[in-house]
Formats: sequence, structure tokens, C-alpha cells
Amino acid sequence: MMLYHDVVSMFPCTSLVSRSFHRQVDQMMFWTASSRNLTCFAPITNAMQMQQRLLSSFSGGGSKKKVLAGSKKKRTQSSTKWTQRHEKDPYVKRARAQGSPSRAIFKLEELEIMATSFMKQKMKKKRSRNDGNKSQQIRTDFFLPQSTVLDLGAAPGGWTKYVAEKRLNSNGGLLISVDLLQLDDRTVMAIERDADAPDFHFIQGDFTTDGIKTEILDLLSMSNRNGVQVIISDMAENFSGDSLTDALKTLNLCEDALMLAAGSSCFDEQYVSGSNREEDGILKHGGTFLCKYFACGQENEKDLKEAINRHFEFSTSLKPKASRKESAELFLFASGYRGNKSM
Repeated sequence: MMLYHDVVSMFPCTSLVSRSFHRQVDQMMFWTASSRNLTCFAPITNAMQMQQRLLSSFSGGGSKKKVLAGSKKKRTQSSTKWTQRHEKDPYVKRARAQGSPSRAIFKLEELEIMATSFMKQKMKKKRSRNDGNKSQQIRTDFFLPQSTVLDLGAAPGGWTKYVAEKRLNSNGGLLISVDLLQLDDRTVMAIERDADAPDFHFIQGDFTTDGIKTEILDLLSMSNRNGVQVIISDMAENFSGDSLTDALKTLNLCEDALMLAAGSSCFDEQYVSGSNREEDGILKHGGTFLCKYFACGQENEKDLKEAINRHFEFSTSLKPKASRKESAELFLFASGYRGNKSM
């Protein structure tokens, strides 16, 4: 009989898959009736057999499948249909006409309008309940011209372009973009040549690593900033073809982004934002958080949404018109961060 820690110890946790991986482990384990401690795994008792099953589950597939005749043709047809739909997409045409590296720029534009409307409605209700003193600390604007904004998963640069050109200015605005891939060269050059653009920095690398986190903190320190007002994330995992696996991995990226914003203890139900400055992350008090995720069921989304509700005054899920109707893509918006009261 194997204990739960024996199971998970076979798979070292990584920043990209740890929480979603453990969700799938949890689903395959039996709970004891007497306590919440996982004590046994059934019907598999052989460690190697169990390891193979878990890896197959998380990768979205099991044994190799035969490639049927005509399968290559089907994939080609599917790719052709996607290309045709992409070429007809009005947002793609608009992006090309405006010199934007992607259609994602219109998602952020619409999300800002939706989020601002949501916040104004919430603040109106708070004021009607005579809670005006507290509500005055929470802003309704998504961006302010002098804000410090962190754009995670920035490549190819649609969101970075929108924030730099339309929302922040050179009089105090700071934009830090991070991605594993390079940004679009034309976007970077346009920002650097714009005299009205904010102070802009691009960091290439994985934001979950200590090295990249240190680079972000160093940039904030050099700019005399003790935190950021807004964190936005349009990150998604490379698609594997299995929708649930892709959704769980992307959800885990949201969780990593939230830990950067609100601290590594933000998923601890006992932790209260603001009780320990060292645990509160880099988002400033009253700050805003936005991340992309794919709908994958309430149970899978529960940890992220509950953590958001604990650490922010307001939150909601948004779907802009620029997000294709058939896509499970959603954006989790949260404002009024409760931590870092000293910032």
C-alpha cells in the first residue's frame, strides 16, 4: 500500500504543472472515511504500473495509436479550415491594418471596457450601502497614465503595444513585459521611438524562476517602485490536442501569476493578505490582476477563484467579443488587492 506522499514524490513539482498535476493525482486516489489524509491507492498497487498510468493521464493519452489511412489528410483539411477562418476574421484584418502583431490587442481593449463597467457598477452599489470610505481606496480605472504594469506572456506583443501606446505615458508610466519568446521587433522599435511612450523593459525568460523574478524586482528598484499596480497575463500552454490537459496547464500558469502578484502563500486558506509583508507578492495594495484561462469545470477552477476572492475586493470572469465564441477562453479579472497595505 502506498501513501499519497509516495505517489507525488515520484514526480518532482514544477512551476508549470504542479497544481494541475496534483489535481489529477487527487482524482485517482481514494479518500479514507475517517480523515482527509490520502492513505491508499486502489486498485493499482505496483509503483511502476501506477507511474505509467499517471503519466498517461496527465499527458492526455496512453499507448501509441495506429495512424489510420487518411489521418494526415484530415489534419491538413482542419489546418486549411483554420487558415481560411483566420483570414476572414475581422479582428485579424484590423490588427494587420493597424500594424499590430496579433488580434489579442482587441481582447485587451474590450476587456478594459468590460472591467471598468463592472467596477463602476460595484462601486455604485458600495456607495449606496454607505460604505464610501472604504470604497474610495479602490479605483475603477483599469490603467492610469503613471501606473506600473507587468505584462506576463507578452509575445508577440499585442497587449504590450496597447498598454504602451494607449494607456501609459512617459511621465511616470512603467511597463515591464516578460515572455519565453522574443517580442515582435516592429512593436519594440515603435515603443522605443515613441517619445510619449512609458519607460519600457522586456525580459526574456520564465517568470516563475528566481532569476527572472530578481530581474523584475531589480527593474522596479531602479525605477524607484516598490510594486506594480497592474498585472496582466495572456499566457497559455502550447496546445497538446487534449483540451482538458491544455486547460489545466494554462490554469496553472494563472496560479503562478497569482503567486507572483499575491505571494507564495496566497493558496493557503489560513493566510490573510497584509498580515506579512514578506508573503504579499509584488502587487500594490488596491491593485488589479487579469489572467487568461480556459473553462475546465468548477472543481478544477475552485482553487484559483477562491484564492482570488480571498485576496481581492472584487472579481469576475469576462469574455470579450474578440475571443472566438467556440473557444473556452475566459479572462479572470480581480481588483482591490487587500495585501501590501504599506505600499
